[in-house]
Amino acid sequence: MATLIEKISNLEEIMRTRKIYVFLVVILMIFIAVFFSYKNFYQTKEADFSLLQKSNSLTTAAHDACSGDNFLTRIAFAKMVENDFDYQGVLPEHGYIAVNEKCKIALALYHDGECAVKSILDDDIEVLEKDYHDCYLTKDVFYEAEIGGLIEEGFLPISNIEDLKAIGSNENHLFAADYAFQIEQTASLDQKYILINDLDFEDEQWLSIGAYNEPFTGIFDGNGHKIYNFNNETEEDIFSSEVIDEIALFHTIEDATIENLTLQGSLRGHYYLAPLAIYAKNSSLSNLNVSFTIEGTTWLSGLIVVNENTTITKTKVDTSITGADGLAGFSVEGDAFSITNSYVVGTISGVELISDFVLNGTSGSIKNSYSLLNIDAEYFLPIVGGNWQEILIENTYYGIDSFDYDVDIDAARLKSELKEKKTFENWDFENIWYFEENNYPTLR
Repeated sequence: MATLIEKISNLEEIMRTRKIYVFLVVILMIFIAVFFSYKNFYQTKEADFSLLQKSNSLTTAAHDACSGDNFLTRIAFAKMVENDFDYQGVLPEHGYIAVNEKCKIALALYHDGECAVKSILDDDIEVLEKDYHDCYLTKDVFYEAEIGGLIEEGFLPISNIEDLKAIGSNENHLFAADYAFQIEQTASLDQKYILINDLDFEDEQWLSIGAYNEPFTGIFDGNGHKIYNFNNETEEDIFSSEVIDEIALFHTIEDATIENLTLQGSLRGHYYLAPLAIYAKNSSLSNLNVSFTIEGTTWLSGLIVVNENTTITKTKVDTSITGADGLAGFSVEGDAFSITNSYVVGTISGVELISDFVLNGTSGSIKNSYSLLNIDAEYFLPIVGGNWQEILIENTYYGIDSFDYDVDIDAARLKSELKEKKTFENWDFENIWYFEENNYPTLR
């Protein structure tokens, strides 16, 4: 009886062992199947990938970061080939793959007399009539795709001075002529515009965009580009009747957005001169870098002349202003204005009524900003003048050489102190400001 029980027990143990064995075998078979499926897929896509060549125009950094043995990049490439280039299983005869700094992929594949260009930023395939050797990619394909996307969002591309002059003409104009994304449209003051090139205004005379009763009400995105040698091209005496006053890039902006722009140049005239705008109402100005020399008599500003309920953020003004009175770094007049995370450097020379931020302010705020102006005048109003009691000044300073003369103790700091990080309490040095020891803060 005991022997029978032992045999049954041994049989149960054998069965349990066999079940475990079968289970392990099944698991192993599944693993092998998955492995070979994965391996074959990887090798297949690698074979496809090996037909393509890296475009010579791409940066080595982008190539190292996003191609080579990067499996995710190859998967993305494979999916693009499968989804967007159907050659009935026939591999393309010739092709390029391009990867930009953000690891975005673009393809140019040649097959059966056609060159198909595809960017991962663009949903459409562009089939071009190019021969075998002309089917290639450069990093421009990403730029064109990005600009193309912005055009779909309603932006008009500004590629040259004629495009810029067309703003507000209310006439049909071909924007970005000779570009793949060129577009013909009526150029009105309420459109959205994006700068796609630096613009050199040398030998170009400028009359401001818009007017007081016809303000610019759209969006102007400088896209990181600059307008330079901007001037009103006059050699006349500033008191001459030939001199045109009220000169700026925009005469008046209202409910507008101006951003991501560098503006450089010089202006001469009687009064109402500023680089960006004469009047700014209910608008937003951000990420601006403005460097100008201005010569006149009065109402001269390094940025805008009159600020009505307009916010200014992350803006640098580097100015050299020479006049009599009514001179200011950011605006001559300000009502319900806001200046944040900005600074002004340079020189202002005059007689009286001079301020580094706002000369005549009635209400508003200046926060996390500083001035490093050299002032040559008999009467100077630091930070803001006018009804300064109604102006909120917070963590904002102006640099001085010494305390040997009457200064506003609350806002005044020795220039040497402005080179010390501890001076700037509650400033954002991770995302907005950059600080290097023994140097003044700069915007990122």
